[in-house]
Amino acid sequence: MKKNSLKFLIIFFFSLIFYLLVPKLTGAATLSVSPSGGTYAVDSIFSIDILIDTAGANSDGFDINSLNYNPSLLEIQDANTKKTGIQPVEPGTLFPSTIINSVDNGRIIFSQITTGGSHYTGIGKIGTVTFKVKSSGTTDFNFSFSSGSSTDCNVASEGIDVLTLVTNGNYRLIVPSNEDNGGHTPTTPVLSVSISPTPVSGNVPLLDVDLKADVSGTAKGKINYTFYCNRSDSGTDIASGYCKKEDGTDLESYTAFDCCNYTSAGTYTIKVIIEREDLAVEDRKTVTVLELPEPEPEPEPEPEPEAGSEPEPESPEPESLESTTLFPDLTIKADFKKVDINKDGYVNSVDYSSLIVDWGKVSAGIETDFNEDNIVNELDWDLMNKEWTS
Repeated sequence: MKKNSLKFLIIFFFSLIFYLLVPKLTGAATLSVSPSGGTYAVDSIFSIDILIDTAGANSDGFDINSLNYNPSLLEIQDANTKKTGIQPVEPGTLFPSTIINSVDNGRIIFSQITTGGSHYTGIGKIGTVTFKVKSSGTTDFNFSFSSGSSTDCNVASEGIDVLTLVTNGNYRLIVPSNEDNGGHTPTTPVLSVSISPTPVSGNVPLLDVDLKADVSGTAKGKINYTFYCNRSDSGTDIASGYCKKEDGTDLESYTAFDCCNYTSAGTYTIKVIIEREDLAVEDRKTVTVLELPEPEPEPEPEPEPEAGSEPEPESPEPESLESTTLFPDLTIKADFKKVDINKDGYVNSVDYSSLIVDWGKVSAGIETDFNEDNIVNELDWDLMNKEWTS
């Protein structure tokens, strides 16, 4: 009996140590474009938003390397003509510092970070790309992403890439028709849609999620809405499994109330398909369902001292070697010396500027490649940010 009790206590002790010391990843972050589909006429101009969902993680920034389109069909519009070179993305306001904003032969590269010591947690727009349609056809707008790779698209949190899912776009580009007997040129109808969930995230079970669709474009006539709670493909076929279908309405903004219930944690892709005037388009967003946080173990109550006994005086704790103060207001931490590039005892904007010089370099042995994955990017900044001197 005593051996079993001792075995139980040992297992409990090491389980408690593991629970307290092993970090728990909260993030299953996503990147997406909105709208993710639509029909646009040649010579028209349209915009696409780039969205982030950190899924509860404290993000220090992101890398989009790259976001790809067909340059023979679409022409990027400069977001800031006052800067040298084409700025393909109009930055959002969630991350205050833009590191890279460039485009080359259909490849957009865009990286932003927080300022030293701060983080972003939530869902929002990180940028907008505007195109002019050059020719007819069908084009994708897709992220370069491979799960587990830190050299393509990343969402950085505590030195780790927590990006798990991307939602790409696909667009139909058409030539305006010229059938006319009255001297003017009719325009081929254009149709697009944007979907949004309420709420966008929550703990499991996440119930009664509303899905709202907003329709725009020049197409006229009755509208058919079809909503799905988890469908990630870019197709516009009406398949089974939808949570709501509303046909023949004149409403250009429609909400499917209490459409989705999620009883398991994960990242789900909501989708709407719109049919109007022989056109069909779709849009997708992600909904993040989180596990309930584990309760912190309650500390064991200290035993009451026996009656008449004197409590033993507490001995002073020895000074920790990890918190040795080398400067009047500076505490050296685990990886401090590695990211203190100029070795002045502080991690600040001077060291950060050295990181920026190497940003995007791909090679072995770069001093600022702190995680040693042979590329200097957002993940290395994340490690520096953790040691930023306040």
